[in-house]
Amino acid sequence: IEFDGWGRREHGWGTVDWWTSGWCRFAGRLADGPVTTERCAPGSALDTAGLPATFEVGPGDAPSVVEPVGWAPVLLEAADGRRARLARALVRITTPDGHAGAGWLEFNQPEEARS
Repeated sequence: IEFDGWGRREHGWGTVDWWTSGWCRFAGRLADGPVTTERCAPGSALDTAGLPATFEVGPGDAPSVVEPVGWAPVLLEAADGRRARLARALVRITTPDGHAGAGWLEFNQPEEARS
């Protein structure tokens, strides 16, 4: 299948403990080319489903706005009963200087952190 587009791939090694601490990762590409990959800190404003409506990523004096278009949360259950939610979202990106693009946001929410 022929495809013309862009993508991102990430590798990890070792055991992942989804149930201990939450985290957020973001990767995107602007329409004119630059790619951004970084960890992000979700704000405290969550919607009724417990997911962020918007994020700001990048330098504190000029952050880009990241707006989720659609979430795809997955429930992760450990053998001992611990639970976490890994939510991924397709996002729109808008920079302070007017550039736009798209990307992916991953947001891990251990149940204890959501309580």
